[in-house]
Amino acid sequence: MTLKTLATMLAAATIVALLSGASLITRVTAQGRQAPTFQVDPAWPALPNNWVLGTVTSVTAGKDDHVWIVHRPRTVAEAQRAHAAPPVLEYDAAGKFVKAWGGDGQGYDWPGAEHGIFSDYKGNLWFTGSSAFKRMWGAFGKPPDGDPPAAIIRPGAPRPAAPTPAAPPPATGDGSPRFGNPVHAVKVSKDRMVYVADRTNRRIQVFDLNGRYINQVFINRTEGVSAAGIAFSPDAQQTYMYVADYGNSHVVVLNRKTLEVIYQFGKRSAAPGDFQGIHTLAADSKGNLYTAEVAPGNRAQKFMFKGMSAPPTQ
Repeated sequence: MTLKTLATMLAAATIVALLSGASLITRVTAQGRQAPTFQVDPAWPALPNNWVLGTVTSVTAGKDDHVWIVHRPRTVAEAQRAHAAPPVLEYDAAGKFVKAWGGDGQGYDWPGAEHGIFSDYKGNLWFTGSSAFKRMWGAFGKPPDGDPPAAIIRPGAPRPAAPTPAAPPPATGDGSPRFGNPVHAVKVSKDRMVYVADRTNRRIQVFDLNGRYINQVFINRTEGVSAAGIAFSPDAQQTYMYVADYGNSHVVVLNRKTLEVIYQFGKRSAAPGDFQGIHTLAADSKGNLYTAEVAPGNRAQKFMFKGMSAPPTQ
């Protein structure tokens, strides 16, 4: 065997080894991919005083990991309405009921349809109802060119004529040039990106604080209306984004910066851990997730963070 032949054989063997090593690294990387995983806590929340919940519209977690649930007492069935809980219920980090409050009273206007609640970094609570509003910018950062959604009417009040149903959103391309009514959630990340849940158009759009369009991701685009609520993982980088998929009864886990869908969990059923009308969600400092379901689910759920592991297979 000549030295030239030996050198050629060694070079070939080296190339094969390198290619095999790269393939192995790829397989190990794929197999070793990590994502946050969760397990439902079927005992949460415990309702005191034989209270019952109506349509559960929102949930938020505060800086001390207290959790607030919002529901609409007026939607409780008439036969049970005497046992309807007050609109806002608070639980501590251990899951113990703290207090409940809200409803019509003197000196303030309580909304006809309770809708959202948010705890800020100072511990203040921001509460919203469903009513008329103005929009700062439209889809893709362009000025909106349509009318804002009509206010939700209090029970018993006269209702305007029903609007003409909108056409389904495009199933390909960039999607609708406009936000669907209503845009359902807004979340601002620590790196000052604005994430907008465009529920009717089945997508999340990302903007900077000045309304400049950055990117978008579709959530189960060819199925029912989807992106209804947004939460971020509590790590410093807010690595993961959680999206409440209203129409398809999932929680969708994404990489927040790349907008890559990693996996999703839940299906449509009344069983603990599944969803019927998932509307919003929130994460606490320990990584636990909390979800709110409107009709027919009419419940809040807690999903305990179980650590990082390989994403469940779809």
